[in-house]
Amino acid sequence: MQNLIKPPQFDLLKTYKSWLQLLAINTLIATILSVLGGNFLINFAFSQSIGICIASSIAIITNLLKKSEPTIFIYIFGIVIGGITGSTIVYIFLDGAFTNKSFSIETLMQSLFLAVIFGFLVSYYFYSIFQKKQQQIEFKNQLQQAQLQMLQAQIEPHFLFNTLATITSLIDKNPQNAKQLLNHIIAYLRLSLDQSRNQKNIKIKDEIKLTDLYLKIQKMRLGDRLKYQINIEKNCQQFLLPPLLLQPLVENAIIHGIEPAINGGLIQINISQKNQKIYITITDNGAGLKNNKTTKKSFALSNIKKRLRSIYQKDATFSIKNHKTQGAIATIILPSSRY
Repeated sequence: MQNLIKPPQFDLLKTYKSWLQLLAINTLIATILSVLGGNFLINFAFSQSIGICIASSIAIITNLLKKSEPTIFIYIFGIVIGGITGSTIVYIFLDGAFTNKSFSIETLMQSLFLAVIFGFLVSYYFYSIFQKKQQQIEFKNQLQQAQLQMLQAQIEPHFLFNTLATITSLIDKNPQNAKQLLNHIIAYLRLSLDQSRNQKNIKIKDEIKLTDLYLKIQKMRLGDRLKYQINIEKNCQQFLLPPLLLQPLVENAIIHGIEPAINGGLIQINISQKNQKIYITITDNGAGLKNNKTTKKSFALSNIKKRLRSIYQKDATFSIKNHKTQGAIATIILPSSRY
């Protein structure tokens, strides 16, 4: 399982803005050192070389160890490695031209002293930026959760009223079916409640279980007017997706496609994997979208687009349109992930 929105990968040196900020910090330190005494060009060379090497060392080690943020060990190791590397580069490049000094234990200790100062500043820089990103992610997760609960609040009343009305009508005519429908709705509500409280992505097989319960309930309500098929490649069941992603699309197909059609229709759910992508299609052969303009303005469909954009950015797509022959088809394409 994973959070709806992943923690940021430690990629702070991959953006133009991050490099400018780092260079600005290094230049500021060089200026301060020059005011205290010393040649500005030498201080500038040392500041930039040590600062960049420390920042790069911390970033590289963090990503090699597959950490979302640096640990204390990584900071210390990065400061030492970056400080020595940065100082060595400058000494080799200058070759004592301005300092009239050869590389020695004394110069190494001076470099390490500078490295510690740089290390604290660069570490604070990394830490503050990462914390800011983390806060943004936590805020987005809270927003996602609120949208999820809002979506569920819109789905359930209409669905529950229709189901309870069906149960009431079956109690006298067919008590066995009424009991079966009641068991389905209890199982559905329990699973739905668990998912609405879940701030993590869920396995596709669990989302299918909820969707299947929903379709069983609707099948008992609509009878032969509703037929459905669920086809999922076996290797797709363990992949993750945001909770309550499929049900709104199935509900949309029933309300705007199957129910308006005189003879009802068939809903097909197909899930497959190709080129590290998960392809989900929900197809119906009902009334289609041309006579249902409200479908395009549906809160549920708009919510799906926003959730996918927030979680996956440009790595996921969603579309809904009329099918070539009859009815409508909704398509979701997601990155395949088990983590």
